[in-house]
Amino acid sequence: MIQFAYYEEAYFDQIEALILKSYTYDKPLWGLSRHEFVKAIHPDFKASHQAWTESMGLYLEEGQLVAAVLSEGVYDGDAFFIFDGKKRTQDHELLKRMVRFAVTHLSSLDETRTVRSLFLNVPKWHHELKHVVTEFGFIDQNNPERIRILPFPTTLFEVKLPKGYRFSKTPVPPFYLSNIHRLSFNYGLPYADQGSRAFEKLRTMRHYDPDLEVVILDEENRPVAFAIGWMSPSMPYAELEPMAVTWWNRRKGLGTALVHELSNRIKTKYPHAYGMTGGDQPFYHDLGFAIAEEVPVYLYKKVIHASWDPLSKDEDLELTK
Repeated sequence: MIQFAYYEEAYFDQIEALILKSYTYDKPLWGLSRHEFVKAIHPDFKASHQAWTESMGLYLEEGQLVAAVLSEGVYDGDAFFIFDGKKRTQDHELLKRMVRFAVTHLSSLDETRTVRSLFLNVPKWHHELKHVVTEFGFIDQNNPERIRILPFPTTLFEVKLPKGYRFSKTPVPPFYLSNIHRLSFNYGLPYADQGSRAFEKLRTMRHYDPDLEVVILDEENRPVAFAIGWMSPSMPYAELEPMAVTWWNRRKGLGTALVHELSNRIKTKYPHAYGMTGGDQPFYHDLGFAIAEEVPVYLYKKVIHASWDPLSKDEDLELTK
């Protein structure tokens, strides 16, 4: 019998093993880079240190992890499912339990604190999950999440840096990465306060590889751009997460140089890797990142008033339609 348990740190490596196995039958949206990046960064960035242990669900069979419901750990209405193999993805009753948990524990609240929402990605091949989410009232948003991959050429990329810029040959302090990230993605307090601590933790993750951290310095030896690649020998392609260029250094070719330099390092260290994932913005399209997969996004919405609100008296509390 499959039993439920809330997340515990002792299961982190087992979850990662399931993630790595998923590359054999899918292009997972919850991949290695997402798993290690959000676990390291979000608790400090978003002050959500208890989110994993209090809102992630595990499913165990004879003590072994066979499935999990995960999220980015910031109570933002997202959920991701992982399994110990493709056969397990067809377990209808398990899927119902997982969707029920996701709806009840991971749905977010709108500004009125009455509308609960949950976004769930359902791969096109996963017909059983599509059937289950339809039973719960999820609606396809007709706006799929795209996975883009840059195919590696047979030879290394030619890397060009503008005059006055160079690649750092030694690791930079973690607050440099935090500064670049903050000055690229336009945020301040409270997230910036713990940024250096978060990036320091990122460097402790199992699959962080200092050789795949590429940092660009300006003419005053200040870091102004960086990119980190994630790879395992069991993965067919690498993943880029994150990449950042400070706002006053955009459109100078630094992003292109980061991608090409990182790609070369990955290709040299992992010759079997056929490419690298990137974002879905125009920059990546223009650089040659091709759409490798489009994953439909389904949305669950339900109005639930607080228990003290008179409007809650006759509310429909059924989770399925």
